[in-house]
Amino acid sequence: MRKIALIAGLATVALVAAAAARAEGPVIATQTVTGTTLGPTCGSETTIANFTATRLIKSFYDGSLLVLQRRHNDGSGTFTLRSTGGSVPYEFHTTLTLDYQAQTATLTGHLAVVIPGTGVLYRDAGRVVQGISQFPPAILSEAGPHGLLDPGATDALCAALGA
Repeated sequence: MRKIALIAGLATVALVAAAAARAEGPVIATQTVTGTTLGPTCGSETTIANFTATRLIKSFYDGSLLVLQRRHNDGSGTFTLRSTGGSVPYEFHTTLTLDYQAQTATLTGHLAVVIPGTGVLYRDAGRVVQGISQFPPAILSEAGPHGLLDPGATDALCAALGA
């Protein structure tokens, strides 16, 4: 009988310890990010996207192994076409979820170019899921209007940039 009580007691301690480990939650960090990247293409020329963002990063671990990371980004910037010198402002509010076990990257939220007095010129919104086990990553699914995937939206952006 003492053996059963001892085994039950040890099992309870193990379950409580496992629950406590799971209850630790994510590692959270905040960053200010400023950078330049490539934007949509206008003909044979790629636009330049300059941006500044506040990023909230939540990293989830299984022991010391990073298994999931969410990056909440809020920021703004400009798309510029070097050949014309034209530029337009944009803003974005996105969440990038990197699931390392499933080997996927899921981007949700929106990026919008809004011209005062004209309205929304270009929008990328909704959800895109990509497989990250290869490069370039394959698009597994998408929902919503995606300016980068819609030639009409890109044409309007390029016209605003003077292309």
